Amino acid sequence: MIGSLIYPTTSPSSLSIIGTYYCTTVYFQSPGFCTLVSCPVAQSATALEVCIPVLTTAPISITVVLTISATNGNGDTLLCQTGTITAANC
Repeated sequence: MIGSLIYPTTSPSSLSIIGTYYCTTVYFQSPGFCTLVSCPVAQSATALEVCIPVLTTAPISITVVLTISATNGNGDTLLCQTGTITAANC
């Protein structure tokens, strides 16, 4: 994801990854945002790259609506992104 942060990112920021299948939550992961990147992140940052291993509990071969959102330490929304994915064993 490329863009500009509206706010500097401060601790304790959170990240939420939720997968739904026909309105039922089938996947949930909530790693600490500041454990993935070094906080604080300056407001001038234009790109962050984060690699998060998918849990082995992820449903295979069904299309899941995945919502990824991050909340700043002060409660402001940093990002909210939704898309569809189909997990596979590699």
